[in-house]
This record gives sequence, C-alpha cells and structure tokens, in this order.
Amino acid sequence: PEEQRNTVSLIHSSYAQGVSLTLSSFLRASINVSLIKVEQQTFSEYINSLNNPTCICTFDMYPLSGFGLIETNSSITFPVIDRLLGGEGNSTEEMRNFTEIETSVGKKFIEHLLTTLSDCWKYILNIKFSAQEVQTNPAFIRNIPQQEVCLTITLNMTMNEDATGIITICIPYVNLDPIASKLDTQQWGQYSIKQTEKIQKAHEYNFSKVNVKLSAVLGATELSFLEVLALHPGDIIALDQKARLPVGIKVENSTKFKGTPGIWGKFKGVAITSEVTEE
Repeated sequence: PEEQRNTVSLIHSSYAQGVSLTLSSFLRASINVSLIKVEQQTFSEYINSLNNPTCICTFDMYPLSGFGLIETNSSITFPVIDRLLGGEGNSTEEMRNFTEIETSVGKKFIEHLLTTLSDCWKYILNIKFSAQEVQTNPAFIRNIPQQEVCLTITLNMTMNEDATGIITICIPYVNLDPIASKLDTQQWGQYSIKQTEKIQKAHEYNFSKVNVKLSAVLGATELSFLEVLALHPGDIIALDQKARLPVGIKVENSTKFKGTPGIWGKFKGVAITSEVTEE
C-alpha cells in the first residue's frame, strides 16, 4: 500500500542520516548515505536486479516472523573491508569473488548497518534485526518464495568522496502485517525523531576532531599608519573598553561568550560568565 511505503520512506530517510553518522565513527572516515527510493517488487525481481558477486545477508526481525535481506554491492563493500583492515578504503574497479576472510569482515559491516536500522524502527516497534547467513551469489538465497511481494529500499553510500556504492534492503510485506496499522504517515508523524545514544556519541567523536580558533578580545582601537610607525616600547595605547567590563570571547570570528580575565594557578585565563545569543 502507498501509505505504508511512504512511512517506510520516512523511516529510512531517518536511517540514512543516522547511519551516515555512526559509520563515520565506525570507519573513521567521511561517510554519506542517502535514500534513493522505496519500491514494491517481487522477490525474484529483487534478486535478479543484484550483481554477482555481491555481499548479501539474510536477517531475522524479532519479534516479527520471517526473514529480510540486506545487500551491499562490491563497489562499496571492498573499500569498507579495506578500511576495516587498516587501509585507506579507496575505490576499486576490480570485479572478483570475496575471500572467506573478506566475507567475514563484510558481515561485521552489515551487522553495524542492522544495529542502526533497529534504532530507527523502534519508533514503530522494537525490532531486533539480526544478521544470519552471508552469501556472495544472490542465486543461493532460497528462504523467501520467488513471487513474494516485498518492499525494497535502495540507498547510496559514499566514503571519503571516492568510493561509492549501493545498499539495498528487502522486507517481505507479509513480515510487516502484524504492524500494518502502525505504518501510516499520520501515526508516524506523532513520533519525534530523537538522537540515539550511538548517534550522539558519533556527533561527539566527529566534533572532537574539529579545531577552532578561540580568542579573548580585551579591547580594540584604531590607529593610523603613521601613528603605528611612531610607536615605541613603553607607549600606552588606550582601548575602547574599560578593564572592569566583561571581555568578548570569539569562536573563529564570531563573539559567542562574555568573560572575566583572571589568573588560574600560574596561567592567565578568562572565565566565561555568559553566552552571547546575538553578536
């Protein structure tokens, strides 16, 4: 039904944002994931659309019955595996089968994708998406009937603006029957998208790597070029601010706080006294 597809689209739009952050922390790389489409297909149409080889994994959906599939194609899976094994994660055009070690590492990647997926679905139901068997040939997947009608979600993933590939998720409609009444846009709109603890930690990790310039401005004045040339050691320059008034504390070029200069042990410092909402 169209209403259910719209709700699934909203869930996986949120998922794309959340997994971008958690993968950035997990892989220590710049990750961008975006939702491309949500569509209805038979299982055979979905399987026939996949490349071979690829990394495809069945998952269960406790407490819901049945299985789903998640697939990460080789153009993004190989760079992710390389990154997890200590490499740069650069893209490769080499088409080859996965080794046993690569398949095992690829499953770790998929398990991370499914953990974040569970976080995004919990506003509808606390579903535990658990990775089961991994295959590299889609033809070997036999646990869903060929003519079963499924929802397929297609996402694009880019790593370090170099490696890019597709992630697909396939969920049979019959699996979602017990929660069909919850999959309407109006009810979904009642839920607020809150940041999970993992997303918050990913924010903290990513922002901890950002360096910004912090400066305390005691005061300022304007001098002509000739006045600057005439300065000598010992000259006193009058500033436009009295010493007892709070000083501006700038983050980059914007004044964000007010503070009071002082001494902390053997160091000079500024104690923040208030936040500036408008510069």
